[in-house]
Amino acid sequence: MEITLPSMSDKKWTCADLLSSYRFWGITFFFLVLSFISSLGSSYGVYFWSKSLSIPADRIGVILVGGQLGYLLGMVASWFVCRIKNCYPFYFVALLLIIGVVCSFCINGPSDVVRLIIAQFLINLGMGIVTLLVPMLLFSAIGSAQTFVILFSLCLLFKFIIAGYLSIFIYSIPYIGIIVITLAVIALLLLLPLKKELFYIAPPKRFSSTQRPECAETVVVALLAFFIPFYIIYWFFRIHREMQFVAPSPRLMTACGAGWLSNPRSAGE
Repeated sequence: MEITLPSMSDKKWTCADLLSSYRFWGITFFFLVLSFISSLGSSYGVYFWSKSLSIPADRIGVILVGGQLGYLLGMVASWFVCRIKNCYPFYFVALLLIIGVVCSFCINGPSDVVRLIIAQFLINLGMGIVTLLVPMLLFSAIGSAQTFVILFSLCLLFKFIIAGYLSIFIYSIPYIGIIVITLAVIALLLLLPLKKELFYIAPPKRFSSTQRPECAETVVVALLAFFIPFYIIYWFFRIHREMQFVAPSPRLMTACGAGWLSNPRSAGE
């Protein structure tokens, strides 16, 4: 039997609503791609500028300072951008990303340092805006100050993790330029289907299948989940169907959503 899940009385979003929405995942992937591209400037970019373009170290320092200045100004600008209650700020950041990437690939030698400074400034300006914009959007959806603090900390943590671990394997990846352009295009395409109002409207209705609770042996379930990799997906699917049958709640994932998120492959992606 399929039911319509109830919504919050104040039209606020729950974590289950966010995890079940395309808007959340589209914005999250865009943030991760932007973090990856901005981190290239402080890792692979320095190596490439020095070895391939023969740019002196003092000019590379100026380029990095331009990127850091853009990031700080982006953090300041995000407080004003957050007042625009639609998806247009993300389109603005996407425009900064496009211009920055194009400028980065239009470099022929040390004489084009100004283009690199502009590119790093624009890319990191967008990164600074998104670092505060994403937590602020989700804060407005859930309405919890703790949510903003946690999400802002996670955004900074993910950015530092990407920047830190990127330097470990980035030099062994071939065709890094093609990968950057491909990821940028995918991130931009994922922004197109976003609803204009984002999280400033009530969450859409969610539907979930249900079933009557059945007794299950704890030891048997644990053994099956341990020896059969995909049994955990079925178990999450089943237990959420049973919980929605007993007490439908907007704070619970739908059965299909819970099964998808429990998939190790989907979680890694």
